[in-house]
Amino acid sequence: MRAEINPRTGEVRFSRLMLVVDEIDNDATQISIEDARKRNPAAQSGDWISEPCRLSTSAASPHNREANHRAESARGGARPAI
Repeated sequence: MRAEINPRTGEVRFSRLMLVVDEIDNDATQISIEDARKRNPAAQSGDWISEPCRLSTSAASPHNREANHRAESARGGARPAI
């Protein structure tokens, strides 16, 4: 996994690194050379392909602020500081 953090917005983007191989032993960490070449025609065995993960989060994003507000409301208000 790779995480890229935008220092200005706090947005975090995740991607999965897949090793290009001739024969797959572990489909969670490897990608066949045929599938890799569909994404990058120059891909060779031993290369790494980055695959974006759908998970993307930012503490400052409007979506997260709204979700946090709804969660606080459901709990009866903000949690006390620890």
